[in-house]
Amino acid sequence: MDGAEHEVGHADADRPLSEAEIVGWFNLLNAHTHLTRQLDAQLQERHDISLAEHTVLRQLILVGGHLRMSELATRFCSARAARRASWTAWSRTA
Repeated sequence: MDGAEHEVGHADADRPLSEAEIVGWFNLLNAHTHLTRQLDAQLQERHDISLAEHTVLRQLILVGGHLRMSELATRFCSARAARRASWTAWSRTA
């Protein structure tokens, strides 16, 4: 396989998900929710910070510790917007 078969194209976007794909997405979303809740609880218990705060700190570490607030907001909001867009695209097909 050259990898092209795995790319999502415009034609695939119009195709309804199969039952197996819907179940797979639900399982993924449920696992993600469970994992993020566990991570948030552990970070709160062990370090008294939330997962959101940890995410901001990681962004700062990745760029060497210095970002303007607007840059940090863009990075943080872009990640959230990408997740929201994925959810929206998926929910239209469900």
